[in-house]
Amino acid sequence: AAGVFRNEWQCSTQSSPAAWSLRSQPWWELKGSRNGAVALVKALRQHFKSIRKEAWERLVKREIPDGVRMQLNQEVRANRTGTWLELITYKKGVEVESACAAVPTLCAVIRPFVASLHTGDGAQVKLSHFLGATSAAPHCGALDTKLRLHFPIYLPKQFRKAEINVGGVSKDWHVGRGIMFDDSFEHSVVFDADADAHRIVLIVDLWHPDVPPPFRER
Repeated sequence: AAGVFRNEWQCSTQSSPAAWSLRSQPWWELKGSRNGAVALVKALRQHFKSIRKEAWERLVKREIPDGVRMQLNQEVRANRTGTWLELITYKKGVEVESACAAVPTLCAVIRPFVASLHTGDGAQVKLSHFLGATSAAPHCGALDTKLRLHFPIYLPKQFRKAEINVGGVSKDWHVGRGIMFDDSFEHSVVFDADADAHRIVLIVDLWHPDVPPPFRER
């Protein structure tokens, strides 16, 4: 059967077969999601200080270890205002060796969870870096089989707003606290802070728990 949108807020370019009956909701609780999110967030918290240090040195201070070639990608399509840079460490579930050489602690934490990583179009694991006064225009991910985990690494002590709106429901980022949403739903982002403020969020694309296991094979 052809894919169908199950919610008016969904606008992905590809939809799953209707027979899969994927639950359609903008926000997901980590607990009970059955896609590895709970265990992954626990592991990230255990190594948080080292992950945060790596992210700050690479993305903000631009200190690169000798012999490492690190490429930062500038988000253009969804960027409405401001500066939005990304360090992509996994694409379609496959490690980007040059990026992982720059943030080895982060990639060491991610590796045991590689079977949980989404492998479809646009699926990534990345560090997303905003400067103050950056916002993302409303947009949708390409697939409805993917849940996107946000794990905030760094927020300034003072800011006016730091939130993401998914399907008309907004949530704030809190450092060290994971939130997860279906990115086939329209979503937008606002980081309203001084121009020299920094926001760093780890983004991990995981499987929607209702996708049949045979279709998750790598």
